[in-house]
Parts: sequence; C-alpha cells; structure tokens
Amino acid sequence: IDQGYMLFVRGDRTITEPGSGPTNLRFVGTRNNGPGTIPISGTTTSEHVVFGNPYACDFSIQALVAANPDSILNTFWFWDANINEFGGWRFINQVAQDIWFVDGTDNIQSAYAIAAGQAVLLITTWPDPTVLMYNENMKATEIPTSGVRPFEEGFAASLPSVFGIKYYREIESGVNVLLNGTAVLLNDKYTNGYDVRKDISMVNPLGTSYNLSIVNQGKYLAMDGRKDFKAGDKIEMWTGGLKVGNFSFQFKPLGLQSVNLEAFLVDKFLATETRISLTDSVFYNYVVTSEVASSDPQRFEVIFKEASVLPVNFTGITAEEAQGNVNVKWNTATERGVRHYEIQHSVNGRDFGKAGIVNARNLGAANYTFQHQQPGNGNHFYRVMSEDLDGQSTLSQVVKVNIGNGKPAFTVFPTLIRENRVTLQFTGLTKGRYTLQLSDMSGKVLLSQNVDHNGGSASQSLVLPASLSKGSYNLKLSGENTNFNERIIKQ
Repeated sequence: IDQGYMLFVRGDRTITEPGSGPTNLRFVGTRNNGPGTIPISGTTTSEHVVFGNPYACDFSIQALVAANPDSILNTFWFWDANINEFGGWRFINQVAQDIWFVDGTDNIQSAYAIAAGQAVLLITTWPDPTVLMYNENMKATEIPTSGVRPFEEGFAASLPSVFGIKYYREIESGVNVLLNGTAVLLNDKYTNGYDVRKDISMVNPLGTSYNLSIVNQGKYLAMDGRKDFKAGDKIEMWTGGLKVGNFSFQFKPLGLQSVNLEAFLVDKFLATETRISLTDSVFYNYVVTSEVASSDPQRFEVIFKEASVLPVNFTGITAEEAQGNVNVKWNTATERGVRHYEIQHSVNGRDFGKAGIVNARNLGAANYTFQHQQPGNGNHFYRVMSEDLDGQSTLSQVVKVNIGNGKPAFTVFPTLIRENRVTLQFTGLTKGRYTLQLSDMSGKVLLSQNVDHNGGSASQSLVLPASLSKGSYNLKLSGENTNFNERIIKQ
C-alpha cells in the first residue's frame, strides 16, 4: 500500500491471432475494509511521499487531506496519462473550500478521486515519521479517467512514425504463438539516449521467460523513443529465454515510407544481412540450435543505411487460381545484379517456404510468371524474394488466394490501414469485368475503376488515393448480378 508504481501493459490489443483476446487486470490479495493507517516516512518538512489508494474502489484525496491536516499539505501531484504523448505530472492545490486549482491555473476542479491501485505524491508538513488515517467515508463516487490510457488511442497514434517488432515461437508445425513485442517511437523532439520521460523499461528483462526488448545505454526497453532514423542508426535487440526451436520476427513499419533509408536485419550467428521493408509488414524466420551462439540474446540488430538504387523494384504482384493451380505474376520497374527470384508459399501468412525459383533476366523492367501446381484447397499466401549477386535479398508484398471455397466472395485486407495500399481477394467469382468504387461515408465516390477478373480465385494490390485522410470508407465491387461491400478504416 505504501509504494506506488507506473504500470505499462505490453501487447498489441488489436492482435487477431488464434487464442488471443482482451487483457483483464485483476488485483489479488486481502481487500481492505474499515478505517486504517498508512505510515509515511518523511525526514524533512515538505518532502514528497507516495500514497497508494488503500481501497478497491475510487478514493477521495480531498477527504484524506481534510482528515490529516497536521501531516500533509492540501497540495498533491498525480500522474495524468492523458496529457502530452506519454502522460505527465499534474499539480493540484486547494485555494478555498471545495475549490482546487490544477497546475496553478484557474482550471477549477471541485473534486478529485484516484482509482483503485492508483497512487499520488503528497507533501509532508512534519519532519518525523508519522501515519495517515483513512476510513470508509473517503470512498468516492467520481470515476477517474486520468490514470489509464489505451496505447492505440494515446501517444503512438500521435507519433508520425513507429517501427514495431513482434516475436513469435512455433509450438507445432504451422502453429505460432506471439511471445512479445516492442517498438521504437520516432519524433525529432526526442533524444536518442535513454530518457525516463519517454522510454519504458522492462521489469525483468534478464529472466528465463521469452523477452524481447531494445537495449539503449544499458537499459532494456519495452518502448524506445528516438529521433527520426538516420543512416548509421541501429536497434540493438535483446531476445531473452531462447531455447532450441523455430522462431520468427515480424517487423511492422508505420509512417516510414518516405524516408530515404534502407533497413537490414543483422543475424550475427549466421553472419547475414537481410533487407527489411520500410513500407510493408514482413516476417523473418530463424532457428535456434544447440549451439551456444545460436541462442545468444544479442544475436540480432537492425541497422539503417543510406538508400541506394535497389537491384530490383517490385511494382506489382498477383496470384490467380487456374484449374487448381496458382499463377503468381510479378512486375519489376528495375532489375540490376539480381541472381534469381524465389517464390515463397504459406498457408497461414506467416511461415513461408520455397515453392520455386525463376532466374532473373536483368533487362530493366520485366514481367514474370510462376505456376504453383495443385497446392490444394484452402488459403494460400505468396510472396517473391529477389536474391542479388551480392547476397542481399528483397521481399515483395504478400498476396492471398483461396482454393476450394465454392461460395463467391470479395474481401479486403487489411481493413485497418495506415499506408495507402490494400489487397483485394476474389474468391469463386465468374470471369468478367467488374467495377470497383471507393467512397466515403457520405457516399462521395473517391475512386472508380474497372477490374478484369479471369474467374475463380485471385488477389491483387490496390493503391488508394494519396490524399485519403483518416476515417471510414466503403469499397464496393459490382458486376453482373454481383454486389459486394467492404469497410476499411484509415488511421
């Protein structure tokens, strides 16, 4: 009771992997009832001491101050998670009966309560250790909202750029579980060094459980606020608790499409560098063996370099079903120094394996086709990886096709977007020309174009208007006796 903490709950609350769900926090232990006392150990007058709410309900600070006039001042500090980008301290002082000023201004608040589990900083009036008295009459009816703010509605949504990393383990063939996640939050007003005001530290980074954190000046961080990336910057990753098995990282860049940089994942155990897209979410699979260096928690880091002219620039990729086969087609705007293309296939969108190889022509702009023969019914995901002569690689966007579902359907993914690009999935539709329209919630048409579909199942990318602002939109696909509507949300 006499100690307060700021709690940061890790995890993406929008996770859709099987088995995930909402997180509920519950207090455990003996519930306090009736009156009681809490010792405070001020050694000088006007010393700040932490006071935690003793009850499992809202609690009136004003009532506590009124009952202990000889021990604490009618002034206190509390943490408000809803101000600034990370929250901040607010100063409350009483100027008259039932009139309290916030931050020394005339922002008058007639009552203030703290939530169950919340703490405040009080100021002592007595130099010796003493006690604070509390009772049931101090329970409050107000519902405080200052102590908690959801991540997705808070500072991350207000930042221009985020580089997120998720950490998975394969528990059985094709089944992966999310172990942990971390992120770098970018804003030029931050500093690159460790700063307790913007960085969120891990509680137990060196434990035996699976942990993913970012190392910055000897601190293990769940979130690291930094200035915008520059060439030469790096992200030192710490992957704790590694055991023999199959693992993967998911890199999720947001708002980084305009930076003139390239990102590479350095695997120190394999002595490799793999290019990471700064526009699309990508996975990197790796294996931990019995070799000690394989499970080194500092095995990986991400480095940033000046963008060069890429050996290959993918301009589009599609996948279409044709009599049980899947034709994967991709286009390149440039080709230079490319050894070959590896077509990769997955049934869950995460674990990819090699489906085939196509040699590069290195003739500049080019079109390629690969046929994956009879992959079977169900969902199939494809991407293309170019392997350059210097050993580096580049991944295309992922496309999806469904085989064996007889019910015609039209779907869009993702439906929650930050970039102006989505993938269209056609399932079991007849061959023909369809009209695709994007409209806002008032019905205003923002984009209209024809789509020629060869029949069956296929997927293709759609680039949305660059001027698309945040909000909800409808995507409508219409054809002869066919109408489908899908909702997307631009963040």
